[in-house]
Amino acid sequence: MPNLETERLQLIPLSLEYVIAAMRGREELEALLLHNVSRQWPNTDFAQILPMLADELEKEPSKAIWNGLMIQKDEKMVIGDMGCKGGPDRNGVVDIGYGVVPEYRGQGYASEMAKALVVWLLSRKDVTKITANCLEDNIGSIRVLEKVGFTRLSESNGLLCWEFEK
Repeated sequence: MPNLETERLQLIPLSLEYVIAAMRGREELEALLLHNVSRQWPNTDFAQILPMLADELEKEPSKAIWNGLMIQKDEKMVIGDMGCKGGPDRNGVVDIGYGVVPEYRGQGYASEMAKALVVWLLSRKDVTKITANCLEDNIGSIRVLEKVGFTRLSESNGLLCWEFEK
């Protein structure tokens, strides 16, 4: 993804260099980015996938376009991550995911950046549909997906499935 920018945020590609720095510690990522990194980032789930992302990016560095670090511009602070789980499949379907650290939730950051991500994805010829999933009790994520214009498709075992079609 190119650097995506909104009024308050910037989303920069999560390169192999950034992933390795994040795995080594917040201070190393801060030194590399020249930005602050919230003490709450990465969350437990994202921290667990960093090694898998590193392996994937070592094999295919071009996949860095599918994930990014969300930076709050005024504070120059990494407040979360957003991206696509592996890029579009052969049918052009791409699944998005995102996380904002607790201290920055409820301020519209995820919605603001998700809108920019959707616009960028829809401009690509290799993307025909965007999907997302969230837990049925994740009110914040439900609001984000509704604000961005996703349609709720189904619910199964507490997981809501959403889509945004061109």
